[in-house]
Amino acid sequence: MENIIGMAKQLLLSDAFSIKADESKVLPRYIYHFLLNIQDKIHDLKSGGGVPHVYAKDVARFPIPIPPLSVQKEIVRILDKFTELAARKKQYAYYRERLLMPVMVDGEWLMNNKEVEWKTLGEVLVRTKGTSITAGKMKELHKEGAPLKIFAGGKTVAFVDFKDIPEKDINKEPSIIVKSRGVIEFEYYDKPFSHKNEMWSYHSKNENISIKFVLLFLKINEPYFQNIASRMQMPQIATSDTKKLLIPIPPLEEQERIVSILDKFDTLVNSISEGLPKEIALRQQQYEYYRNQLLMFND
Repeated sequence: MENIIGMAKQLLLSDAFSIKADESKVLPRYIYHFLLNIQDKIHDLKSGGGVPHVYAKDVARFPIPIPPLSVQKEIVRILDKFTELAARKKQYAYYRERLLMPVMVDGEWLMNNKEVEWKTLGEVLVRTKGTSITAGKMKELHKEGAPLKIFAGGKTVAFVDFKDIPEKDINKEPSIIVKSRGVIEFEYYDKPFSHKNEMWSYHSKNENISIKFVLLFLKINEPYFQNIASRMQMPQIATSDTKKLLIPIPPLEEQERIVSILDKFDTLVNSISEGLPKEIALRQQQYEYYRNQLLMFND
């Protein structure tokens, strides 16, 4: 373990300073991640008259664990991927809202320069009911690999055979499942399914409406529905809450263009997030040991 001054040369630049690492001992990017992990403590060091600032000598007090360079490289590589994932998620949220939020121009509502028509969700989609089934029955009927998915609240699901529930309760249309109690969220599903009867789902019979476009608009409005739900002792929303939501509807080609762009972005984000657990699992003990060593100095 060494402190930052002991293994780096500091360059003072008026109100700022930089740290030049001895790269035979430590990677600059490794120091960067260490400083990110202690940034709250660095903020606490602010002092001086006028504009508060941090002195290099105070930052230099923090000890930093120095594992072998090979381990530093691995930690940097994985933490860089976490950083990239966070940036991609922010970008995705930004572009999703920008693409999906219409603006008023000269008295007309436009979405990406395409005219939109406002309709309620109840006008553009068909609502379907679920099936009468308990959580206990779902657990009893569940079979790995069965073809029919039954949704309950949150992440609770069961896979059952078609004969296990009434045929009238099976939905084979690509749909938006409304998770209306507990964790309030919307999920797209395009295989045969059903859900508990306190929930509901929507599908489209209108060739000018993309169900995935409507899903994207609902996803950016999840906080709105979660706020409604929070007023109840058990968080929940009613069918009327979704039915009356106004949806901006641009031409179908624009709906599909937006869906295509955001699907590609979502795939990129998920490819990073799915790859991280696998990489970390391959080096779990080594990575966790050194990462914990790095993070323990936040305490």
